[in-house]
Amino acid sequence: MSAPADASLEALKKVFDALDVGLLLVRLVQPDDVGSFICEYANDAGARSSGKSARQLISVPMAELFPNARKMGHLDMYARILAGGEVVNLGEINYGDDRLERSTFRCTSVPLAADLLAVIFVNVTREKRAEALLEQQSETIQILSTPVIELWEGIVLLPLIGSLDADRGSRMIERLLHAVAKHQSRVAILDITGLTTMDAQAARDLVRAAQAAKLLGVEVILTGISPALAVAMVELGVDSGQLQTHRSLHQGVSVAFRSLGLSLTRRS
Repeated sequence: MSAPADASLEALKKVFDALDVGLLLVRLVQPDDVGSFICEYANDAGARSSGKSARQLISVPMAELFPNARKMGHLDMYARILAGGEVVNLGEINYGDDRLERSTFRCTSVPLAADLLAVIFVNVTREKRAEALLEQQSETIQILSTPVIELWEGIVLLPLIGSLDADRGSRMIERLLHAVAKHQSRVAILDITGLTTMDAQAARDLVRAAQAAKLLGVEVILTGISPALAVAMVELGVDSGQLQTHRSLHQGVSVAFRSLGLSLTRRS
Protein backbone atom coordinates (compact mmCIF):
# COMPACT_ATOMS: atom_id res chain seq x y z
CA MET A 1 0.00 0.00 0.00
CA SER A 2 1.52 3.32 -1.10
CA ALA A 3 1.91 6.25 1.29
CA PRO A 4 -0.64 9.09 0.96
CA ALA A 5 0.44 11.91 -1.35
CA ASP A 6 0.18 14.52 1.41
CA ALA A 7 2.59 12.44 3.55
CA SER A 8 5.12 12.45 0.71
CA LEU A 9 4.70 16.21 0.34
CA GLU A 10 5.33 16.73 4.05
CA ALA A 11 8.48 14.63 3.82
CA LEU A 12 9.70 16.75 0.89
CA LYS A 13 9.01 19.94 2.84
CA LYS A 14 11.20 18.66 5.68
CA VAL A 15 13.99 18.11 3.15
CA PHE A 16 13.51 21.57 1.65
CA ASP A 17 13.52 23.22 5.07
CA ALA A 18 16.85 21.58 5.89
CA LEU A 19 18.51 23.22 2.88
CA ASP A 20 20.51 26.43 3.02
CA VAL A 21 19.24 27.16 -0.48
CA GLY A 22 16.08 29.29 -0.64
CA LEU A 23 13.03 27.89 -2.41
CA LEU A 24 9.84 29.72 -3.33
CA LEU A 25 6.92 28.26 -5.28
CA VAL A 26 5.06 31.10 -6.97
CA ARG A 27 1.76 30.77 -8.85
CA LEU A 28 0.39 33.07 -11.53
CA VAL A 29 -3.32 33.33 -10.67
CA GLN A 30 -4.36 35.54 -13.62
CA PRO A 31 -2.46 34.64 -16.83
CA ASP A 32 -2.34 38.23 -18.12
CA ASP A 33 -1.53 39.93 -14.82
CA VAL A 34 1.96 39.56 -13.35
CA GLY A 35 0.66 41.35 -10.27
CA SER A 36 -1.35 38.22 -9.49
CA PHE A 37 1.72 36.13 -8.66
CA ILE A 38 1.31 34.68 -5.16
CA CYS A 39 3.65 32.71 -2.94
CA GLU A 40 2.34 29.17 -2.65
CA TYR A 41 5.21 27.72 -0.60
CA ALA A 42 8.50 28.81 0.94
CA ASN A 43 11.12 26.78 2.73
CA ASP A 44 12.82 28.23 5.81
CA ALA A 45 15.77 29.69 3.87
CA GLY A 46 13.40 31.25 1.35
CA ALA A 47 11.26 32.78 4.07
CA ARG A 48 14.30 34.36 5.74
CA SER A 49 14.96 36.34 2.57
CA SER A 50 11.63 38.14 3.08
CA GLY A 51 12.08 38.72 6.80
CA LYS A 52 8.94 36.69 7.58
CA SER A 53 8.14 33.13 8.61
CA ALA A 54 7.22 30.53 6.01
CA ARG A 55 3.60 30.45 7.21
CA GLN A 56 3.27 34.21 6.80
CA LEU A 57 4.15 33.95 3.10
CA ILE A 58 1.51 31.45 1.99
CA SER A 59 -1.01 32.92 -0.50
CA VAL A 60 0.44 36.42 -0.12
CA PRO A 61 0.95 38.35 -3.41
CA MET A 62 4.60 38.54 -4.44
CA ALA A 63 4.15 42.26 -5.11
CA GLU A 64 3.27 42.65 -1.43
CA LEU A 65 6.11 40.49 -0.12
CA PHE A 66 8.66 42.15 -2.39
CA PRO A 67 7.29 45.63 -3.25
CA ASN A 68 10.04 46.46 -5.74
CA ALA A 69 9.87 43.13 -7.59
CA ARG A 70 7.50 44.43 -10.25
CA LYS A 71 9.32 47.74 -10.73
CA MET A 72 12.63 45.90 -11.09
CA GLY A 73 11.13 43.58 -13.72
CA HIS A 74 11.32 40.37 -11.69
CA LEU A 75 7.64 39.47 -12.02
CA ASP A 76 7.66 40.06 -15.79
CA MET A 77 10.71 37.82 -15.97
CA TYR A 78 8.90 35.06 -14.07
CA ALA A 79 5.95 35.29 -16.48
CA ARG A 80 8.26 34.94 -19.50
CA ILE A 81 9.93 31.88 -17.93
CA LEU A 82 6.52 30.27 -17.36
CA ALA A 83 5.58 30.96 -20.97
CA GLY A 84 8.86 29.49 -22.21
CA GLY A 85 8.56 26.37 -20.09
CA GLU A 86 12.34 25.95 -19.73
CA VAL A 87 14.67 25.99 -16.73
CA VAL A 88 16.49 29.33 -16.67
CA ASN A 89 19.66 30.18 -14.75
CA LEU A 90 19.08 33.84 -13.88
CA GLY A 91 22.61 34.47 -12.62
CA GLU A 92 22.95 37.19 -9.99
CA ILE A 93 19.94 39.37 -9.21
CA ASN A 94 19.89 42.36 -6.87
CA TYR A 95 16.90 43.18 -4.69
CA GLY A 96 16.11 45.60 -1.89
CA ASP A 97 13.24 47.74 -0.61
CA ASP A 98 12.33 49.93 2.36
CA ARG A 99 12.15 46.88 4.59
CA LEU A 100 14.81 44.59 3.17
CA GLU A 101 18.48 45.54 2.79
CA ARG A 102 19.66 45.45 -0.82
CA SER A 103 21.18 42.03 -1.42
CA THR A 104 22.50 39.89 -4.25
CA PHE A 105 20.98 36.49 -5.01
CA ARG A 106 22.16 33.78 -7.39
CA CYS A 107 18.91 32.40 -8.85
CA THR A 108 17.51 29.61 -10.99
CA SER A 109 13.85 29.34 -12.06
CA VAL A 110 12.15 26.03 -12.84
CA PRO A 111 8.65 25.94 -14.43
CA LEU A 112 6.64 23.17 -12.76
CA ALA A 113 3.31 23.77 -14.50
CA ALA A 114 1.73 26.34 -16.82
CA ASP A 115 1.08 28.60 -13.84
CA LEU A 116 3.57 27.37 -11.21
CA LEU A 117 7.24 28.35 -10.94
CA ALA A 118 9.96 27.26 -8.52
CA VAL A 119 12.49 29.98 -7.71
CA ILE A 120 15.70 28.57 -6.21
CA PHE A 121 18.21 31.04 -4.87
CA VAL A 122 21.25 31.62 -2.65
CA ASN A 123 22.07 34.90 -0.95
CA VAL A 124 25.62 35.72 -2.09
CA THR A 125 25.77 39.25 -0.66
CA ARG A 126 28.53 38.45 1.83
CA GLU A 127 30.49 36.64 -0.85
CA LYS A 128 30.21 39.63 -3.23
CA ARG A 129 31.22 42.06 -0.48
CA ALA A 130 34.19 39.88 0.40
CA GLU A 131 35.22 39.82 -3.28
CA ALA A 132 34.91 43.61 -3.49
CA LEU A 133 36.95 44.04 -0.30
CA LEU A 134 39.61 41.64 -1.57
CA GLU A 135 39.80 43.55 -4.86
CA GLN A 136 40.08 46.84 -3.00
CA GLN A 137 42.83 45.44 -0.77
CA SER A 138 44.63 44.08 -3.83
CA GLU A 139 44.53 47.51 -5.47
CA THR A 140 45.86 49.08 -2.26
CA ILE A 141 48.69 46.55 -2.09
CA GLN A 142 49.54 47.23 -5.73
CA ILE A 143 49.66 50.97 -5.08
CA LEU A 144 51.84 50.49 -2.00
CA SER A 145 54.12 48.12 -3.89
CA THR A 146 54.82 50.76 -6.55
CA PRO A 147 54.52 54.14 -4.76
CA VAL A 148 55.34 57.32 -6.69
CA ILE A 149 56.56 60.21 -4.52
CA GLU A 150 56.75 63.84 -5.57
CA LEU A 151 60.29 64.47 -4.31
CA TRP A 152 60.37 68.12 -5.34
CA GLU A 153 58.41 70.32 -7.67
CA GLY A 154 59.14 68.85 -11.09
CA ILE A 155 60.76 65.67 -9.70
CA VAL A 156 59.06 62.35 -8.90
CA LEU A 157 60.65 59.30 -7.31
CA LEU A 158 59.54 55.69 -7.77
CA PRO A 159 61.40 53.37 -5.35
CA LEU A 160 61.20 49.67 -6.25
CA ILE A 161 61.70 47.12 -3.47
CA GLY A 162 61.75 43.33 -3.52
CA SER A 163 61.30 41.49 -6.82
CA LEU A 164 60.25 42.93 -10.15
CA ASP A 165 58.29 40.65 -12.44
CA ALA A 166 56.42 41.35 -15.66
CA ASP A 167 53.11 42.09 -13.91
CA ARG A 168 54.63 44.56 -11.48
CA GLY A 169 56.68 46.06 -14.31
CA SER A 170 53.51 46.88 -16.23
CA ARG A 171 51.98 48.52 -13.16
CA MET A 172 55.22 50.47 -12.67
CA ILE A 173 54.93 52.00 -16.15
CA GLU A 174 51.27 52.84 -15.64
CA ARG A 175 51.80 54.51 -12.27
CA LEU A 176 54.92 56.37 -13.42
CA LEU A 177 53.18 57.89 -16.45
CA HIS A 178 50.14 58.78 -14.35
CA ALA A 179 52.35 60.49 -11.76
CA VAL A 180 54.43 62.54 -14.20
CA ALA A 181 51.26 63.73 -15.91
CA LYS A 182 49.58 64.55 -12.59
CA HIS A 183 52.55 66.47 -11.17
CA GLN A 184 53.73 67.81 -14.55
CA SER A 185 57.16 66.45 -13.71
CA ARG A 186 60.25 67.07 -15.78
CA VAL A 187 62.44 64.45 -14.10
CA ALA A 188 61.56 60.94 -12.89
CA ILE A 189 63.91 58.88 -10.73
CA LEU A 190 63.53 55.08 -10.67
CA ASP A 191 65.42 53.82 -7.65
CA ILE A 192 66.10 50.08 -7.59
CA THR A 193 68.38 50.04 -4.54
CA GLY A 194 65.98 47.71 -2.74
CA LEU A 195 65.36 45.48 -5.75
CA THR A 196 66.53 41.90 -5.27
CA THR A 197 65.53 40.15 -8.49
CA MET A 198 63.92 40.88 -11.84
CA ASP A 199 62.97 38.78 -14.83
CA ALA A 200 63.79 39.58 -18.45
CA GLN A 201 60.44 41.21 -19.24
CA ALA A 202 60.59 43.36 -16.11
CA ALA A 203 64.09 44.55 -17.01
CA ARG A 204 62.86 45.52 -20.45
CA ASP A 205 59.96 47.34 -18.77
CA LEU A 206 62.49 49.66 -17.14
CA VAL A 207 63.63 50.68 -20.62
CA ARG A 208 60.03 50.95 -21.84
CA ALA A 209 59.19 53.19 -18.86
CA ALA A 210 62.09 55.47 -19.76
CA GLN A 211 61.04 55.58 -23.42
CA ALA A 212 57.40 56.31 -22.57
CA ALA A 213 58.35 59.04 -20.10
CA LYS A 214 60.68 60.66 -22.66
CA LEU A 215 57.74 60.95 -25.05
CA LEU A 216 56.13 63.12 -22.38
CA GLY A 217 59.25 65.27 -22.18
CA VAL A 218 60.43 63.71 -18.94
CA GLU A 219 64.06 62.88 -18.18
CA VAL A 220 64.38 59.44 -16.53
CA ILE A 221 67.19 58.61 -14.12
CA LEU A 222 67.81 55.05 -12.92
CA THR A 223 69.58 54.79 -9.57
CA GLY A 224 70.76 52.09 -7.18
CA ILE A 225 72.01 49.52 -9.65
CA SER A 226 74.01 46.91 -7.77
CA PRO A 227 76.83 44.99 -9.48
CA ALA A 228 74.66 41.84 -9.43
CA LEU A 229 71.73 43.57 -11.12
CA ALA A 230 74.04 45.22 -13.64
CA VAL A 231 75.41 41.79 -14.60
CA ALA A 232 71.88 40.36 -14.72
CA MET A 233 70.67 43.13 -17.05
CA VAL A 234 73.61 42.51 -19.38
CA GLU A 235 72.98 38.75 -19.37
CA LEU A 236 69.30 39.37 -20.10
CA GLY A 237 70.28 41.43 -23.12
CA VAL A 238 68.54 44.57 -21.90
CA ASP A 239 69.48 47.70 -23.84
CA SER A 240 70.33 50.11 -21.04
CA GLY A 241 71.78 52.69 -23.41
CA GLN A 242 68.56 54.69 -23.21
CA LEU A 243 68.75 54.89 -19.42
CA GLN A 244 70.71 57.50 -17.49
CA THR A 245 72.08 55.44 -14.63
CA HIS A 246 73.72 56.30 -11.31
CA ARG A 247 74.94 54.01 -8.58
CA SER A 248 73.23 55.78 -5.69
CA LEU A 249 69.97 57.63 -5.12
CA HIS A 250 72.00 60.55 -3.74
CA GLN A 251 73.78 60.93 -7.05
CA GLY A 252 70.53 60.67 -8.98
CA VAL A 253 68.83 63.34 -6.88
CA SER A 254 71.80 65.67 -7.35
CA VAL A 255 71.63 65.22 -11.12
CA ALA A 256 67.87 65.77 -11.10
CA PHE A 257 68.26 69.04 -9.19
CA ARG A 258 70.98 70.26 -11.54
CA SER A 259 68.88 69.46 -14.61
CA LEU A 260 66.20 71.80 -13.23
CA GLY A 261 68.73 74.51 -12.41
CA LEU A 262 68.49 73.85 -8.69
CA SER A 263 71.29 73.30 -6.21
CA LEU A 264 71.66 71.82 -2.77
CA THR A 265 73.77 73.70 -0.24
CA ARG A 266 74.95 72.45 3.11
CA ARG A 267 74.22 74.70 6.07
CA SER A 268 77.29 75.61 8.10
